[in-house]
Amino acid sequence: MNIGDYVLIRQQKHNKFTPNFDPKPLRIITVKGTMITAERPGFAITRNQSFFKPTKTTGLSSEDEEEMEDSDEHEEQRDIGDNENNNNHNQDEQQNLERQYPRRERRRPNYYH
Repeated sequence: MNIGDYVLIRQQKHNKFTPNFDPKPLRIITVKGTMITAERPGFAITRNQSFFKPTKTTGLSSEDEEEMEDSDEHEEQRDIGDNENNNNHNQDEQQNLERQYPRRERRRPNYYH
């Protein structure tokens, strides 16, 4: 890992849903042996190299992050509309499949007769 690379930092597990690494990337500013100092706006941390995971992310500015979040919201809204259409279509297919096959014949066990 070199100066200027982007990394993720290992974080403590608070519960089973906590990811192993903080999803916000940090940029390496100093390297001294295995000790690395990394920062992002308003946050800097120095840890052993084993606490860092290299990432291919190039670090987005806050404006770019907001634009990506907005585009994600629009995609989710489109997906919701598509899912409603797909659900209606899937229900029709399921009804056709149910009609296609004969129903299972249910009989009580012999010891009840």
